Amino acid sequence: MLIEGVVADANVLLSAVVGKAALRVITEFNIIVHVAQFNSDEVQNTCRTWLASTG
Repeated sequence: MLIEGVVADANVLLSAVVGKAALRVITEFNIIVHVAQFNSDEVQNTCRTWLASTG
């Protein structure tokens, strides 16, 4: 059975951002990722915090 898409929470998205296994699964298997606006906002805010702390 092929998986066409998944619903991802912030943890999955953050894992993909830092290049962990989630990124590999999403890209290598061409998975469509569905995300709630709340989770998208949470990831954006977390990434901004990371960038600010690393200078």
